[in-house]
Amino acid sequence: MNNYPNAHAVQLKSERAVLTVTRDSANKYIVNQDPVPLLNKYDEMIRAQDKISGLSETDPNPLHRSTRRIWAFVENPNAQSWGMYASWDGAVFTTAGEAIKSTLNVNEFGWGQMHEAGHARQQYPWTWTDLRGMGEVTNNLYSLAAFKKIYPNIPTRLDTEGDYNRAFAYLKQTNKEYKNIDDLFVKLVMLWQLHLAYGDDFYPNLHKLYREIPEDQLPKTDEEKIQGFIYNTSKIAKQNLLPFFDKWGLKATQETRQKVEALNNPTLIAPIWEATDAKPVKPLAVLSKKIMKASANSEESTGSAGKAIDGKTDTFWHSSWTPNQYPYNLTLELGDTRTISQLAYLPRQDGSENGRILAYNIYTSVDGVKYDKISSGTWGNNSDKKNATFDPITAKYVKVEVTNGQNGFASAAEVDILTDSPSVKPYVLPKNTMKASSNSEESSGSASKAIDGKPDTLWHSSWTPNQYLYNLTLELDKNQTISKVDYLPRQDGSENGRILGYNIYTSVDGIKYDKVSSGTWGNNSDKKTATFSPVTAKYVKMEVTNGQNGFASAAEVDIWGY
Repeated sequence: MNNYPNAHAVQLKSERAVLTVTRDSANKYIVNQDPVPLLNKYDEMIRAQDKISGLSETDPNPLHRSTRRIWAFVENPNAQSWGMYASWDGAVFTTAGEAIKSTLNVNEFGWGQMHEAGHARQQYPWTWTDLRGMGEVTNNLYSLAAFKKIYPNIPTRLDTEGDYNRAFAYLKQTNKEYKNIDDLFVKLVMLWQLHLAYGDDFYPNLHKLYREIPEDQLPKTDEEKIQGFIYNTSKIAKQNLLPFFDKWGLKATQETRQKVEALNNPTLIAPIWEATDAKPVKPLAVLSKKIMKASANSEESTGSAGKAIDGKTDTFWHSSWTPNQYPYNLTLELGDTRTISQLAYLPRQDGSENGRILAYNIYTSVDGVKYDKISSGTWGNNSDKKNATFDPITAKYVKVEVTNGQNGFASAAEVDILTDSPSVKPYVLPKNTMKASSNSEESSGSASKAIDGKPDTLWHSSWTPNQYLYNLTLELDKNQTISKVDYLPRQDGSENGRILGYNIYTSVDGIKYDKVSSGTWGNNSDKKTATFSPVTAKYVKMEVTNGQNGFASAAEVDIWGY
């Protein structure tokens, strides 16, 4: 500064931000401190707001790539009535309001900067403006994201300023109307509870969804924006959120209700509207039974298995009238592969005890062939709803095995499957629907033996060594999102063909392949893994670039998908 005594302004520049202030302010607030920690906080804020916006510097889709421009934070020495206000690409801080003082103090960096910068992040298709509007609400999502990043161990203002308490008082009211709420921070609580329930990916994915909607299809009116928000958040959460919005008084039209229900997502039953940062609530939801199928190994003509999932408590599945034919099985096909964590059983409600399930085992499967037991126990002889809770597991089929029922029968008015995980966790794809091929195989070591589920059989390349490159290609039954390949070397004690160097390729059509992974594995019989970014594929090719003694072999290959 001493070298440029006539300069009217001073600039401080970081990787993502530039601060432009008057010379007087620089003399007052900068010269006696190291500006680097302050600039680092601006960069942290910008990156945190990028993240919740679903923006990344490396995203392959330009729509979701963060801007290369420098965010500008400028002092206005002329404005008298404002402390700070938003600009198109940052914020303005006034001299008269002394906002510039806190702006340049690393120890006072906080809500003001985050709030004003947040305005530049708002997406208009879900920022409606009627009545009290959302213009000063949605921007605070970005404030909260930045605050949590910069001050991870400090409670947010939702706790310290009593915002949660005022929100809970509102939720106790009858005839609620979210649009009429005057308190902007009570409105913010509703938005933040979606983040608390559905995690760090919820709002990034919501932003991406809106950016990918063609401009002419975006909602224009306030009512369209509200209905679109209810529908699109349900899509992103992969749960029916109507109970949440009903509780908050953000009212869905009948058309929106039908659209949300047509998604066939699990319906939220947990009170996530009671969540706070300190006490989050898992988003427990009940799976839609509209797309389920039910079957049983024993049923009466008037008590078919389908009556256990018809949503009617006055109908029920009942085993045949020949008693004590254990075990009785009721199997539900969920329609889609889901991560589930609970089963609810409602005994018959007609006053009869017959068939009340007293002892049970619960099994799950992803392919309807191989089942794993995940729970077992006993239930009391009464008509109350019962629950079986287990560690989250991915399944498409759920089997209730009845090992003891009242009077030797089995019955169920309703069976519900519940989830507290909105997304499907990776699981090993069923191999009974896969096909395997290779460019080299021995007659006794065909490619199909790498997916037969038997670790004592194996695929082996031809007995002519060093004929690289060897390829083993798996064809899935349909396009799947996959992220991992497991390789089990032969388990018979021989080293021949252990894969030491590999490339993995994927394809959606079996013609054009893209490399997703490459590497080396140790010369031992332990299971190996290759992990890569999730990709959609129907074909997975393992290319062997180096194998023990010049061959290639595999006892089993597993593909992990979603």
